[in-house]
Amino acid sequence: MKNKVKKRFLFFLCLAAGLMIIALLAPYLVPNDPYETNPLVLKAPPCAKYPFGTDKFGRCILSRVLMGAQTSIFCAVLLVLITFLVGTLLGVLCGYYEGILDALVMRLADILMSLPEMVLAIAVAGPYPEKGIFYQCCKNGRLLRSAYY
Repeated sequence: MKNKVKKRFLFFLCLAAGLMIIALLAPYLVPNDPYETNPLVLKAPPCAKYPFGTDKFGRCILSRVLMGAQTSIFCAVLLVLITFLVGTLLGVLCGYYEGILDALVMRLADILMSLPEMVLAIAVAGPYPEKGIFYQCCKNGRLLRSAYY
């Protein structure tokens, strides 16, 4: 059992490292300018020049995916760093100043953990316009969740 877990861990570690390397080398790997539009090849299927095809503006999808990987990985690392720093700071403060601060933070954590994630996402996305990216992400997440659960 332990050997199987170790193999799985190594596999996903290599996969994550490979994606990070691709994201770091993205400026050198892109076959075309990700922002250049070409009205002659709108929604073109995959071909030699455009391996993933083009979008409705004639931009190379592969180039856009590779360059977008940098932003995605940066956001993920930044989110983990912020979460780590805030959690560590709250933990240290609650451990040092016990009493009411500790009780208050723990009750807030209990409230947040008792809310279903999807209900919280819908409540947060409610005031945003339907065309907004946050609303669309929540809507797509709701659809995916309903398809698999």
